[in-house]
Amino acid sequence: SWELAFAAYNCGEGCVGRAIQANVKRGLPIDFASLNLPNETRSYVPKLIAVKNIVLSPASYGVELTAVDNKPYFSKVTAPDKIDIKLAAKLAEMAEDEFSALNPAFNRPVAVSGTGYFLVPTENAAIFSSNLKLYQSLNGPMVSWQTVTARKGEVINTVAKRYGMTGSYLRATGGPFAERKGKFAKATTFMVPMAAQAKVMTAMLEKKAALKIAQSSSAGPAHASMPVSSSAPSGAAAGAMVAMSANSTPSTYGLSADITAPRSPLLLAAASVSASAAAPLSAGHETPIKNVSVDVGLGANPISPDSTNSARQSAAKSNPQPPVIAASNPARSAPVTEKKVVKPRFYVVRSGDTLYAIAAKFNVGVANLLLWNRLKPRTVLAVGIQLKVSA
Repeated sequence: SWELAFAAYNCGEGCVGRAIQANVKRGLPIDFASLNLPNETRSYVPKLIAVKNIVLSPASYGVELTAVDNKPYFSKVTAPDKIDIKLAAKLAEMAEDEFSALNPAFNRPVAVSGTGYFLVPTENAAIFSSNLKLYQSLNGPMVSWQTVTARKGEVINTVAKRYGMTGSYLRATGGPFAERKGKFAKATTFMVPMAAQAKVMTAMLEKKAALKIAQSSSAGPAHASMPVSSSAPSGAAAGAMVAMSANSTPSTYGLSADITAPRSPLLLAAASVSASAAAPLSAGHETPIKNVSVDVGLGANPISPDSTNSARQSAAKSNPQPPVIAASNPARSAPVTEKKVVKPRFYVVRSGDTLYAIAAKFNVGVANLLLWNRLKPRTVLAVGIQLKVSA
């Protein structure tokens, strides 16, 4: 049975086997509840089964579990021969304790990579490799600790003070030591920090960070330059040129210095029309503006009011379109859309499915699944049944 298998996993196969033999000799049942097993095992098995039941059907017990993607959490990255653990964590952009938790074999300040790799979260793998390559290009030191040897009988606190540490810190980083009354009981080799190298390492990390920011900035999209055409612009282009000439000298954008666009009524009108044609309308006001064009001649001389009137008349003749209706009535301008009938979706339950997993897969709530399928929280899903997963 599964109960006996779990019990054997906890206390050992021999332990369960002896308990079974003892019950057989006495003529007693040999199920899990009847065996004389250690108290730890008798508590372990029910707890493990309870966890299994909760995972299979969390909604039945009022529990919501966080969905976990079925993908690797960590990846292997190539490690240098020697590197400070603190430096490796910073290059991976991780907390030092998290990095150490994924690499427990490196329990000293300096990691001597006999395996040739570190384990980091998958999303940090490329970050570590690129940061390491950038740091190495700056010739930064990889190690800020050195190995020293203390003689037998030397006082631990005195040796620690010699290298700028306390006795407790030396014991934490290099110990445990064979000591007697605060002295080394034998010649001992351990690691101590090098202050000069640590300062250089910090400076190189700051330089690496600044260089990385500079590289990411230079790799960003370049600002698009505005083309200036010799022909007369129309629509949004005319509005943009008027807006720019109002705040800067026209020569900045390649225009003639004699253009007095802000003073011309026609150019201001073109700017307002083009802005209304280009800007998105507010919600509920979706009246389209079509075929709006204003022929504006940008010459070397200012445009007079008389030329403004003649230009308006010529524009009206060349473009005999119906007048633009202002989108002031939402009832007229709102587009008529047909309501689509959405058919409910169904899902066939497979082995290992749970209500919570199905709800997460279709982005719905567990309560909705229970309501749509008339299920109770304690319902156990049967393989092959169809569940309604949308309203």
